[in-house]
Formats: sequence, structure tokens, C-alpha cells
Amino acid sequence: MPLGPPCILRFSALQLKLGGAGGLESCLHPHTHLQQQHSRPLHQQAFSEWLTVRNAITTAMNLLLSDDYLLQDYPENITNTIRSGHSTCLRFNRKGDYLASGRVDGVVVVWDIDTMGVARKLRGHSRSITSLSWSRCGRFLLSACQGWRAILWDLQDGKRHREVRFRAPCYIAELNPWNP
Repeated sequence: MPLGPPCILRFSALQLKLGGAGGLESCLHPHTHLQQQHSRPLHQQAFSEWLTVRNAITTAMNLLLSDDYLLQDYPENITNTIRSGHSTCLRFNRKGDYLASGRVDGVVVVWDIDTMGVARKLRGHSRSITSLSWSRCGRFLLSACQGWRAILWDLQDGKRHREVRFRAPCYIAELNPWNP
């Protein structure tokens, strides 16, 4: 009967291998002798100790994760809100001063975070936006939609730089970060 994923427990004189196809195997280190002094079989004792250690490690890891989560500062109230339709995807540019929002109606809205105003509204898709990707320099924005189209926008003038039509909906599109 398999005991779960393979794992190795190390003791001073004995190495036990639990699980796997071979079941429970034990091998003695050279120049040592094992004398069983416990009433339970060795494999039950080892498995019980392993389970205790595993539970302690899991509990400690969970506490570490929850401590970081609980110690975060959260604002008492929201200072700003951005409203412009139902967004399906959001992406900040590399510097973090602009936020692109792909909407369900196919419009891409670029927000200026400093002024909390609309920098550009890009219209060209007929269906819901599924993916947004900024160029490294922040001048270009790639948007893809369920309408079988991807558009590379030049944000300097708000016009289409390139457009590609596919034979199926496009769910993810990414620009090469090292090719401006």
C-alpha cells in the first residue's frame, strides 16, 4: 500500500525511504547497528515522527504567510476612484504613471495616474479586450480582443501603428520587452 509521495527521513543510524513503488525500505549506514527499543514497528514510528515534523513545518509556513498579510497597512477610505465602464483587464506601464484599461465594449482607456484623468481613449476593437501589453519605452500599447484582432497603438498620436487579424479569438498578446 503506497504511503504518498516519495520522501526521505534521515536519522542518525538509519535512513528510511517512504512511498514510491518499492513501499517501505530501510538501509543501515556502514559501521552502525540498529537496536529496536520501541514497542511499535520502526516504520510506524518513523512515519509518525515524519507526520509531526511535516505538520509543524506547514503550520510555521502558514503563520509566516498570514503575519505578512495581517501586518499590511490598508487605508481607512479610498481616496480616488477611476470610472470608465466595465474593465476586463488592466496593465500599468513600466514607470507606473499610466494605467491601461481594456473594457468589455472593445475600448482601451489610458489613465494618467498623476492627474487621475483620461490620457487617451483608443477605439478599434469590436469585442471585449482580453490582453494589454506596454512597450518598454511606454510609447506603444498592444491590445488584443475576442474579435480576432490585435492592434499596436502609438500613444504619441493615438493612432494604430499595426493591426493583425487572426482566425480565432486572441486571449493573450505580449510585446517583446527588449525590442522597442
